[in-house]
Amino acid sequence: MARGLRFAFLAALLGGVLLPQASAADGSPLWIRHVQNYPGGISNGVRARLSAPHADTREAALATVGALPSSEDLDNVQANTDCDPPLPQNETAVAFNPNNPMNAVAAANDYCGDGYWMGATFDGGQTWASIFKDPKTSTGDRCFGSDPTVVYSLRDSAFYVGTLCFFGTGISEVQVWKSIDGGLTWTDSTKAAIVITNQDESGSIDPSVFYDKELLALDNNPSSPHYGRLYVTFIKFHMTLPSGRSDYCPAQVAYTDEIPTPDPSTAIWSHTAIVPDDPGAGGVGPSANQWAIPVVDAAGALDVGYAIEECNTAYDPAMFFTRSVDGAASFSNPVQIDKPGQFADNPN
Repeated sequence: MARGLRFAFLAALLGGVLLPQASAADGSPLWIRHVQNYPGGISNGVRARLSAPHADTREAALATVGALPSSEDLDNVQANTDCDPPLPQNETAVAFNPNNPMNAVAAANDYCGDGYWMGATFDGGQTWASIFKDPKTSTGDRCFGSDPTVVYSLRDSAFYVGTLCFFGTGISEVQVWKSIDGGLTWTDSTKAAIVITNQDESGSIDPSVFYDKELLALDNNPSSPHYGRLYVTFIKFHMTLPSGRSDYCPAQVAYTDEIPTPDPSTAIWSHTAIVPDDPGAGGVGPSANQWAIPVVDAAGALDVGYAIEECNTAYDPAMFFTRSVDGAASFSNPVQIDKPGQFADNPN
């Protein structure tokens, strides 16, 4: 969906109730101030969580998008289970099991609750089993989920789903859940694998950091030295007082070689800055990123394409690519993908 259309859809969906909630008090977290004061940077899924949309806004939102294409020539199946009244379940991600291609898992933001609708199929998508799953913080407290991402591990015979976990307390985490039965049951939310968090062991939260737009990739190459390694890319927003303005928002990656099924929270993660922090950047330049998309290639290297996206305006001046041949311990010098005349952003 074009950016201008996405923003129009979001405006209709929120029905004008986002800003009054976000401006509740001077003590609101920096990520809420950022969303309130700046049109870009932190993703739309996070922004929409600030206000649960009303049922009567759904038709208006769909009308804003325009007429849906005819389904007469398509074999469409409604995978999800609607709540009452029906609310959006969007940004769907899906992955299938290469050992049993009739088995697939899908996950979508669920505005009926705080987390996701998750579905599993064992007949190639003709029928789906639905569950609703909300995330919890690393201390077991309620949080919002957003930005679903799904992969399958050949080595582990398991599906993995990634989610953000954030709330008005200022906490921000990236988490991973695991399923070893084809997507019917999942990690207990209180035992999620915590990829990264802005809360230290004492319980203190660093409100200047917000983690956004996590995406998973799996090394499913049996000949790879890192066979079975799970990668998670994300964007690290660093925000400043008093407005929540972000001075840098670089692409980062975490990786692990094992998520134990009995207790995924015991997984050990390593972290690499794909793009380094740049406190003096002012939210623009090489350290202003979004959409860090990870892919493991046939040689077992991790390829990451990402946008140079200003942290506060969402203006995208360029697209870049980088590659790691040592399991994400380090990355090559980034290369600009687009050439003059090939790409232009429309911030509206």
